[in-house]
Amino acid sequence: MTNEFVDINLYVNDEKFVLKTPKSLIHMNRMFPPYDIDMADYKSQDLNLTKAGADISRTTQEYADQFNKTILNSDCPYMKSHSDGYSFIGEAFINFVTALVVYDMFPNETSSELVEFANIYRNNKYISDISSSLRMSQYITKTKKSQLTRTKFQRQSATSFKGLIGVLYAENGKGKLPEIMSYVNDCLIPHNKIDFTGTEVKDTLLSVYWVVFFTTFGWVSCYLSIPFM
Repeated sequence: MTNEFVDINLYVNDEKFVLKTPKSLIHMNRMFPPYDIDMADYKSQDLNLTKAGADISRTTQEYADQFNKTILNSDCPYMKSHSDGYSFIGEAFINFVTALVVYDMFPNETSSELVEFANIYRNNKYISDISSSLRMSQYITKTKKSQLTRTKFQRQSATSFKGLIGVLYAENGKGKLPEIMSYVNDCLIPHNKIDFTGTEVKDTLLSVYWVVFFTTFGWVSCYLSIPFM
């Protein structure tokens, strides 16, 4: 019987190449072959997104570790996952954008109340539901283990979305910061949109760049009064 193959994206020094891998080998190592991605489900507005980038964002660390350990059995090449720094920067964008949007909605609330409001939009359950509604969660790579708990699925799905934001930054760069922030805004809080592409925002891109990193460490409240809007 002819063996079926699946194309797997691998990387050497960040350079991508494709490895045709037997599906039987993937099954043997208790993994599901990844679904082919329909890029129509990854609507990224005016941002560039490659299929390889979408593949990284949907690849869980668990899946990549299993593949690298049991199939490649080598440190190089390797399969990338959204945990390779992408979800880190994606979470920073989400924290920053939700802080600004929530502040825009409730400018007279206290910092502690604003944190509570922002947490509504940046918790795993909410982000997972958004990812599912955008048809991205269906592509998440899966290992053949026991049935995922709802909490674990939500964590993987939310991290995948954060990874997507990180990939968008990696593929578009600092020059597209307003567009990336608008994309996060449109996905997570579409009922209250901020014009991140305005002249004032473009004039403060460098400040925004650093604030995005700082918010990862919980310093959002220090920047709520910055006149970006």
